[in-house]
Amino acid sequence: MALLYDTSTKRPAYEVFPSPSPSLAVYEERHRARPHIDRRKRFFGHLFVLCVFLGLLFLFKLNGRHHLEFGHEVGHNSHWYYPHHSESHWSDEVTWGEHNSVDLLEVTDHSCAEWPEVEHLNSEGLSTVQHTFELPIDSEILFLVARGPLMDGNVNITQSDDENDSAIVSISTSYDDAELLQSIKLCKVAARKGENGVGIFSSHPHPHHHIHHIHFEISVAFPKGSGPSPLVVSDFRTEMKGVFGHQVANLSETLSFNSVSLKGAYRPVEIKSLQARYVDIKSAHSPIEGNFTVKKSLRLSTANAHINVAVDLLNDKTDEDTTEVIMNTANSPIEASISLFSFDSGETSSSDGAYRVRAHNANAPVKIIFPTAPINSTVRLDAKTTMAPINVQMHNTFEGAFTVHTTPFDKQVIVAEEGPDPEERDRKRNLIFDDFHGGISKGHVYWGTGELGKHRGSTRLDTVAGQISLKF
Repeated sequence: MALLYDTSTKRPAYEVFPSPSPSLAVYEERHRARPHIDRRKRFFGHLFVLCVFLGLLFLFKLNGRHHLEFGHEVGHNSHWYYPHHSESHWSDEVTWGEHNSVDLLEVTDHSCAEWPEVEHLNSEGLSTVQHTFELPIDSEILFLVARGPLMDGNVNITQSDDENDSAIVSISTSYDDAELLQSIKLCKVAARKGENGVGIFSSHPHPHHHIHHIHFEISVAFPKGSGPSPLVVSDFRTEMKGVFGHQVANLSETLSFNSVSLKGAYRPVEIKSLQARYVDIKSAHSPIEGNFTVKKSLRLSTANAHINVAVDLLNDKTDEDTTEVIMNTANSPIEASISLFSFDSGETSSSDGAYRVRAHNANAPVKIIFPTAPINSTVRLDAKTTMAPINVQMHNTFEGAFTVHTTPFDKQVIVAEEGPDPEERDRKRNLIFDDFHGGISKGHVYWGTGELGKHRGSTRLDTVAGQISLKF
């Protein structure tokens, strides 16, 4: 017999008696039903094996049909990777859809380069062919695209010493089997009026060719500006499907873009220096490194690779828009040095400006420092990761609210370092904690009495199972 106790009186509440053992009749009934249950288990086990077998058979047949459709010789109804193609005609139009991507890309064979019959070997023993295209520099959009299988290469963006009206696109194609060239087209393509570019297109080669090698080394050389000011390019975009990296030379002093969009994968993106109003770089599984000067927006996106950048953000005081940096990756660190500047009517200013910085990661650290920032600037920072630390160093001009969130018992370091008043008014630096519980710290930092400054900007740091260091 077991007793249950009333915890308030410490007296037994009631008694619980054990249930009697099952009768012989109940035992026999259960024993009689067991073979039936075993037969049901065997039936469903056989059914599961049959479903797995049929699924594998279906995938095998689908794979075989794929080879039947695309594994034939090029030139006999090959499936070329021009969207919306027809058998009798190739249009020479391109349209750009949402998110700056090519929705429709069709060319005529007359605009495509020819492959020479004579082969030239490079230092690696591969044959190489060189093609050159000219694109008008005053185009509203200049672009490169790559479509189809066999895509592997690099895009090098440079500037020549020549003053002319064209950007020169040079493509060096290296290969180890001349028959592969039947699978490739290099074409000059046009979009709407004022949108011009070069495309690399391929079809599926013969199945025996998949072990062979073909590589594209692409150079885009912008001309020299005609005066002392940097050459201004309206819009330059790449959308390279396959394995492509991007390298940008030291261009920020002599070349300025209104907009730049670079898209590749699996090879590094390396920027020596780049100046633009808008920059958008997406390159999966590729490290992104470099130096940027940006007036409106910088967006960097990768995965399983690090981001390591130095950024100058320039904000126009006469414009109400915020200048922003957005960085996204996972499983590899984000490290950024972000200097903030404001200007008024083209002249550098020492005060004001509005900026937003966002860094999102997972399973890897985030480190951000602000070496300089204008007085009375509005800075909003949002940094997140998991299973890793966050380390942030704000500039001493920062004023505003902060929220720090990590797992309880993980270390938080939040300090306002000693330093002179940036406005030289002999004000005191104040760090006030408004709330602290369960791994969450909230407060404000400001100079002097802080009537205006304490609500000006914001800093939010968020991690799980990681330490946080925040210094003002």
